[in-house]
Amino acid sequence: MIGSGQVRSYLPKAALYFGIIGAISFLFFNLIFQEDWTQRFVWLWFMVPLPVVFLIVANKLRFSGGLLMVLLAIAITVIDILISPGYPGQVAGRGIVYTIVFVSLPLLLSGLFYIIYRFRFINPQKTK
Repeated sequence: MIGSGQVRSYLPKAALYFGIIGAISFLFFNLIFQEDWTQRFVWLWFMVPLPVVFLIVANKLRFSGGLLMVLLAIAITVIDILISPGYPGQVAGRGIVYTIVFVSLPLLLSGLFYIIYRFRFINPQKTK
């Protein structure tokens, strides 16, 4: 039950859902890089649990976890720009637009929602 003066926010739940969508898309991002068949991108598999770990951190520490999610979204975009797997056009739909729309954007939104929730709805109010 919500008392007077309290506002219910759906930002943490929306941030969690966007984070889950971004984590699943990140798994497909890694699979696309593994279609190179030369095992050049094995190190990307160590990054698979990062979105899940960052979501766990964000549920406890909103600002720190949100910042980690934003940094991960930026890092994924940079990795996709700097590293090209296999032959261009080898995988249908693979490209920077895929990475930005399906991987980076949900992770970025999740991180921003956690940060906004931290500063907008969790204010350390002192009792009178």
